[in-house]
Amino acid sequence: MSTSDLSSLSLAIGWVYTVLWTVSFWPQVYLNYKRQSTAGLSYDHLCLNMIGYSAYSLYTGVSYFTHQPGGAELNDFFFALHGLVVILFQIVQCYYYERNYQTVATATRVFVSFCVFSAIVLGLAAHFHLSALGFSPTMSFWLQWLGETKVCITLIKYVPQVLLNRKTHSTAGWALWGVLTDFVGGIFSIGQMVLQAIACGQSSRCGAGCICPASPPSGSSGSSLMSGFMRANMPKLGLGLVSIGFDAIFMTQHFCLFGPRRVGGINFALSVRRDVEEGSGTVAGELEDVLLEK
Repeated sequence: MSTSDLSSLSLAIGWVYTVLWTVSFWPQVYLNYKRQSTAGLSYDHLCLNMIGYSAYSLYTGVSYFTHQPGGAELNDFFFALHGLVVILFQIVQCYYYERNYQTVATATRVFVSFCVFSAIVLGLAAHFHLSALGFSPTMSFWLQWLGETKVCITLIKYVPQVLLNRKTHSTAGWALWGVLTDFVGGIFSIGQMVLQAIACGQSSRCGAGCICPASPPSGSSGSSLMSGFMRANMPKLGLGLVSIGFDAIFMTQHFCLFGPRRVGGINFALSVRRDVEEGSGTVAGELEDVLLEK
């Protein structure tokens, strides 16, 4: 395939995974609304996700609109900004719906504070060309910091949810459809990067519209151009690989280990408490209903 054909196919795949990842946020919103509860959704995960997508929105937005090297596309910025808005809406749901006494851990608060503080300081230093101890961060360094912050948060943000599912022996409260669409979107995201790297490797030189990370020296080989492109897009590659890995863990928990509803699980506990408080059921009656469902 020619470079132009690869670029067109890459653009189409980019919008496919953008749609999939965009849709992946909404099953959790709908599940929270349907249950009128956010119990089963880790607040640590939600808090980390908010900071991660804030950093990713800045990274993709500045990279795209200022034409920084690195390959961020418009669909990347759209996805990041939409994700941030939906996450903020989920946080609002946490204040209005039943939360089962969940809180954000102190360690998460400290980590989030560090991420916000470092991003602000480095951003101001890069914008105003400030330096300290002989170090003067550039705009490229700040963008790389934001991208790596997003990747680091992605590495750990799912851990609280995995542990919560393990603690309750249930995936109730955690939207599986969001996991499935996120998994497929991650595969398409990595596929787009592979196509972009191949197209970059086929380019003999960088001209108008070149997707290579920087203008290469004369005589650069295709393999060096491809590896340079992948290095420049490490945040995006890391995001896809880590998301796929954790999605596989969640699917294993749901289909093989715990499932969405178990006696003693969070769904059962919430239904018992709600019905007993409303005078419409008893613990024995609820237990009988669950056993009949099994």
